[in-house]
Amino acid sequence: MTKQYKNSLKFGLPVASTTLCVVGTLANLTSLSYFIKKKEKTTGDKLLMLLNSVDLLLCICATVETALLSYSYGSENVNNIWIPMAVIAVLYILLIDGTAYVTCLLSVTRAIGIVYPFYQIRGKLLVILGIIVFVTMSVLQIPLILAGMFFSEIHELVYARILLSLLVMLTVLFATILAVHKLATADLQGAAEIVSRNNRKASWTVVILSVLFLVFNSILLGVTFFAFTDLAGIINDERYQSLTFYGLFLAIPLNSSINPIVYLTRRSDMRQYFKQKFQNVCHQFRGRA
Repeated sequence: MTKQYKNSLKFGLPVASTTLCVVGTLANLTSLSYFIKKKEKTTGDKLLMLLNSVDLLLCICATVETALLSYSYGSENVNNIWIPMAVIAVLYILLIDGTAYVTCLLSVTRAIGIVYPFYQIRGKLLVILGIIVFVTMSVLQIPLILAGMFFSEIHELVYARILLSLLVMLTVLFATILAVHKLATADLQGAAEIVSRNNRKASWTVVILSVLFLVFNSILLGVTFFAFTDLAGIINDERYQSLTFYGLFLAIPLNSSINPIVYLTRRSDMRQYFKQKFQNVCHQFRGRA
């Protein structure tokens, strides 16, 4: 292992990832407080709240895992932290899957709502179903992840995850293209009776979230594919393995950190909520002064 590569994983990655994840954690905590306080929640609100919660946990896990990785490089007591590293790594991978499943659920339900505007989707049932599917898929994946970690069957694990990621991403891509087509057609025709103004705005918000998901997960998928396939044989392996770590602990947390900003910029009621909260805090400080 070259000194530059070692320093990159010991110092560069943890500093960048931790800074990003702390910001992401605060942003997700702030936006989650809005969704919790919101009295009347639509199906979209419930799914966004679920995505917000998974993003929050993902940012926290990424912070802990990068700190453990940084400590492990150059340390002689790696065995002491191997178990917590493995546990956090498994949880982190499952949370990455969680963001993928919830985003897929968001894009598919929004596409259905646009194509069939009079079809009512039961939000509570949908969220419960999504959680059941996620837990089931997680339970099925845990043995495969552990096999990759402890029995060196890493290539089988990577190939399985590449196929799973491609399936989810293609589903999101198809639903996003369908939604954009319907929304663009409705906007051009001025068909307010087909899709209401608020519904259109919410739909475009989901499109933005879906596009961000596709961009950042494509980065991770791309570097993972090149690092763990025969194509990496013609390129420096260390460089591509380093890129995989950066894709895993920078690209994905960046996606989770940007999502709350999308909520804030797209939802006037959320901006009004935080404006009111800020004004209340200012009044309290003035009262004490």
